[in-house]
Amino acid sequence: MVIAHIVRIVNGTNRTFVVQPNDPFYRPKIKDQEGRSIEVDIPPGFDEVCEQVVVPWSGSAWGGLYIREVTKRSEKDENGEDVICPDDEGGIRVVTGPNASASEETTKIAGVMFPEIEADQLEWLEFYNYDWEPLLQERWIPLGQSHYLFTVGKEIELQLSFRGRDDSPLHDVVQFDWALEHLPSCTVLLNVYDLSRNLSFTNDILNNSLMKSMGAFHAAIEVYGDEWGFYKTPMPDHTGICKNFKTKEHPVHVYRQSINLGHTQLKDWEIRWLIHAKLAPSWKGAQYDVLNQNCIHFCDELAVHLGVAQVPRWITGLHETGAAISRHLPWLIEYVDPSEVVKDNLPSGPTNAPQPRVSKDASSDSTTASSTDSQAGPRISTSAAPTPSGDTAGA
Repeated sequence: MVIAHIVRIVNGTNRTFVVQPNDPFYRPKIKDQEGRSIEVDIPPGFDEVCEQVVVPWSGSAWGGLYIREVTKRSEKDENGEDVICPDDEGGIRVVTGPNASASEETTKIAGVMFPEIEADQLEWLEFYNYDWEPLLQERWIPLGQSHYLFTVGKEIELQLSFRGRDDSPLHDVVQFDWALEHLPSCTVLLNVYDLSRNLSFTNDILNNSLMKSMGAFHAAIEVYGDEWGFYKTPMPDHTGICKNFKTKEHPVHVYRQSINLGHTQLKDWEIRWLIHAKLAPSWKGAQYDVLNQNCIHFCDELAVHLGVAQVPRWITGLHETGAAISRHLPWLIEYVDPSEVVKDNLPSGPTNAPQPRVSKDASSDSTTASSTDSQAGPRISTSAAPTPSGDTAGA
């Protein structure tokens, strides 16, 4: 199954709401409240980061992620007199699950978002009323592919927002957005990719919401809309630092998720200077090493310079383990070349090297590589298609 984390809750209305996570496997924390059975008031102006708030899966949901407005209704007490009580029955239950009642229009949208996946193989963000009757099928959101027996899956991050007119019904006010869309441009993201499509399921088993160990990954740093990675280049005297034309896309590696490492205090031009002038000389393509100097090592060093958190251990685990083995059992690494092992897992076909753009000098037969700026020094390549053989083990 796909794990949907609510990482932020924002109330942009003048109304007060209540959120109940109701997930048996997590201990959510919202502001100063923590626990599996918490009911958190969301007053006007509320804007808080959440921890361990997960939309329950339909197969294990007690009450779903229950959202209601703080309203009152009249009831009869034991003496038959009218009393005012909280209205708990006018809320919305939110769960994740397989396609059960999605509308035809929503299914068409899913086909655009996930063209390679059949609609009945997708996990959805689903809405129900208090009595578990399907609600707002036209707004059900496809999240990603379900896996065998719904046992493992990818994780996504969402923001729960309340916005709309004061007289709008609750279902028009509750909005779920992709969390990445609301981050400031100075946010540093670690974009994590499965090394190849046929390794995605293995990575899902080894790394899910309940357990994270290690996996075969490629990684790159995204900040101010630019994604920077490190690759083995065909010209060894040039830097291996490359900028992709499109973030979160790659011809071989499969985008998995983005991890928020924090906000950098550097300006965008300062980061470009840092990469061109300071990092490029020490990160040449010829120095790429599958165990000791790969794309993840580069991300770790760049994160230090940006003043944000470092790469999580579950991403660095595989190459660190391999490096430790190579130090203590070098004969084993010589016998089994790790770069060749990973190459076997990559799709066959032509490679698209992240080489600098090459232009012929009209007055000679020599070639010169163009940089992303006009300053002298190591050349920085900008490519939408880094070579699979160059980053044979982002892990």
